[in-house]
Amino acid sequence: MKTYILKRQYFDGITKGEIELISGKILNTIELPYRDNEIGISCIPNDEYLVTRDRHGKHTWFKIPNVNGRSFIEIHVGHKPSHSQGCILLDVVDLQDLLLETRGENFILIIESC
Repeated sequence: MKTYILKRQYFDGITKGEIELISGKILNTIELPYRDNEIGISCIPNDEYLVTRDRHGKHTWFKIPNVNGRSFIEIHVGHKPSHSQGCILLDVVDLQDLLLETRGENFILIIESC
């Protein structure tokens, strides 16, 4: 199973991050700021997560099903923190690249602070 690392930086009102694909391409992420893992207003905690292909969710890209105290966490298209209720956002091209590289198979995402 492939493993990727999301390296985050926390700012006022936004969390920015990068995921490096095996191909070397850098995917830029946007999330809500960290607010004690509060539902709908916080990014999820740094940890290691299984990511699965989401064929039935709201956005049908990827889901992170086992976030402690949270549900319906996805990786989907978005361009600013207000497009999220705790999910990880990428632009559509980066999402397509992630889907192609993973071939829609499960992968591990390790989230850590820079």
